[in-house]
Amino acid sequence: MNKISKVMIILFVFAASIVFITQIIPKKTNNNTNVKYTVIKDGYSSYQSRIISTYEEFQKLHKQINFNSSKYNQKYFENKSLAIINVITGSGMNKLESINISINGKLLTCKVNIKRSEGITSDDINGKVLLVEIDKQVTDFKIEY
Repeated sequence: MNKISKVMIILFVFAASIVFITQIIPKKTNNNTNVKYTVIKDGYSSYQSRIISTYEEFQKLHKQINFNSSKYNQKYFENKSLAIINVITGSGMNKLESINISINGKLLTCKVNIKRSEGITSDDINGKVLLVEIDKQVTDFKIEY
């Protein structure tokens, strides 16, 4: 066996090993951070957070929360869903500092950072209702305060 054949065999074994290893090592799927959202209601709402996966469910939602919804039709819900997240900040004196939404596999996570008022607080309750466009594969969510 000549020197060129030996080098070719070594390169082939090396490349095959890399392909094999990359297929075995688990991968994070769909780890999207900083997912965009739209505020559809500013202020307190008693609306229950959920994922809307059909046009029929969306029509019921639209009666409860009024917002511009012209792009969400029957065709939209063939491949996509909507997550409606109700973030309650508590007293109106608390300050909502940030909202970070990420998707990892089937789970949408909404991380909320609230600066709590110290001392005297008001009796009013504040919050935001968020709309997040998601793929059909996202089927669950959690809100972390």
